[in-house]
Amino acid sequence: MSTILPILLVIQVIVAVAMVAVILLQRSSSDGLSGLGGGSGGGNSLISGRASANLLTKTTSFLAVIFMANSLAMATITARSSSLADKVIGGIEQENVTNNPEEGAKEIEPVVPVSE
Repeated sequence: MSTILPILLVIQVIVAVAMVAVILLQRSSSDGLSGLGGGSGGGNSLISGRASANLLTKTTSFLAVIFMANSLAMATITARSSSLADKVIGGIEQENVTNNPEEGAKEIEPVVPVSE
């Protein structure tokens, strides 16, 4: 499972950058970067204003769903792997205490240097 987490992380970054680009292309009250895709939908534009808005809105929704699903998948994988790591660390600590019962029971006091 450790190999899938970096793949999901790369997908997450790509989706986030794509979502930022699509959001910036949408028409706003100040027009943002929407002029790059054909402007206000005049006669010589690539796609009309309404079709552009519908396409960008659907693309934003699609990217947001992918972003959330990917986030949940990464969180689930991380939670499962951290519980496994906690079990391993707990087993190591238990092994150290059983091998050295005097060391495990005795508290070590911190040493503070005294200046003279």
